[in-house]
Amino acid sequence: MSALGLAALADRTLMEPGGWSAVVVDEARIDAATRALEEELAFWLEEEGAGRVQVFTGRHSPSALIEELTRMTPEDVALLPLPAAVIGPACRSLDYERARLAGHPRGVLLTSEAGLQVLATEAPNFWSWVGPRVWHLDLRAEQLDAKARLASLRLGTGLSDAEVLQRAEAGTLTPDPVFAEWLVLLGRGDLLGR
Repeated sequence: MSALGLAALADRTLMEPGGWSAVVVDEARIDAATRALEEELAFWLEEEGAGRVQVFTGRHSPSALIEELTRMTPEDVALLPLPAAVIGPACRSLDYERARLAGHPRGVLLTSEAGLQVLATEAPNFWSWVGPRVWHLDLRAEQLDAKARLASLRLGTGLSDAEVLQRAEAGTLTPDPVFAEWLVLLGRGDLLGR
């Protein structure tokens, strides 16, 4: 099982029209991972000008979940955060009604390792759709290492933080995206455009 960051996971999801995948996260992080993935996917779907993201929580009975999913288009993405304690009924319904989902939304199940085992055991037909596309979500994979980036900027330009700040405050800093990034990393975005 490969580890992916949010952007890579969103990209893989959007490249699979009508495909389903599973994302494994720590049980305590399922809700946070769902929100983060929802935001990432919504951004890309807005850029494409097609589709929407819908999160299905425990408010749907298994049969109502299937009905809602069949109303979605192939351009849409359904996110199903399913902790191990509640995945059983939902995955059995997905297994039984799998044929009705063909040609409908792309879907992502967010669950734990234990939830993944329940899915594989209790929903073998649905698992055959999902199994090849199981990833571990690494929420830190794309976080910027600000210290390393600042060191790289210093080395690449031959300037110090103090020199960049001094030029920005004097209004003599070259209007270059590199310097804008530098100021933001230093917490001085207020100096942009001076």
